[in-house]
Order: sequence, then C-alpha cells, then structure tokens
Amino acid sequence: MHCGLRSNVNDFRKCTRSITLDPISEFLYWRMNWHLEHHMFAGVPCYNLKKLHKLVAHDMPRVRTLTGAWREMMEIAQKQKVDPAFEFDTPVPPKKNHNQAVHRTSSESIGDLAPRSLQ
Repeated sequence: MHCGLRSNVNDFRKCTRSITLDPISEFLYWRMNWHLEHHMFAGVPCYNLKKLHKLVAHDMPRVRTLTGAWREMMEIAQKQKVDPAFEFDTPVPPKKNHNQAVHRTSSESIGDLAPRSLQ
C-alpha cells in the first residue's frame, strides 16, 4: 500500500494508497484495503474503515482498484529502474480553508480525533 509512493512527507495521502476489493477479499484482508484511512485515523476499528472512507472521500485521492494499484506500482518500478529516487506524487484534492479551530490536548491520539460513531 506504500510501494513507490512519496516518503518523508507529512501528508499520508501522498505516501499511502487505498484500494477497492470485493467483499470477501476485503473481509479476509481485515479491511486494510482502506489503508490510507487506517493511517490517518489509527484508532478506528477495521470494520469501520469503509464508513470512514465515505465520510472523508472528498478530501482523499482517487481510490485505486486492485489491478489499477498493481499497474501503478509496475509503472513506478519501471521509472525507478531509470531513476532510483523516483517517487510517485499522488494527486490530492486541494485543501479547503476551514475556519474551525481544532483544540487538542497532549493526551489525545489520532484515534481520539476520529468521529465518535466510528470508534
């Protein structure tokens, strides 16, 4: 889920990908196909990651299919043969200017920031 993507960036959307799977494969994979959402909200149980994805999809990059992700990784591998430092820069939606201030305490984890209905 990280293969060929950016490293050393603070935006998880640039260094992790999510993919769509059929329901059986998704269950067997513990719903970790929603890997980007898992990294952004680590406290959300795996069975709620798809619900979380639906809530935050407007701020996320395009979700790949399994074959699309493999195709993307193979193209990246070919580019890395020529330029070993190449990293795919995932296009992400522009950040919205939110006027809400977020108040965090030092005891909060990223999971504490997830919507309560998904914890």
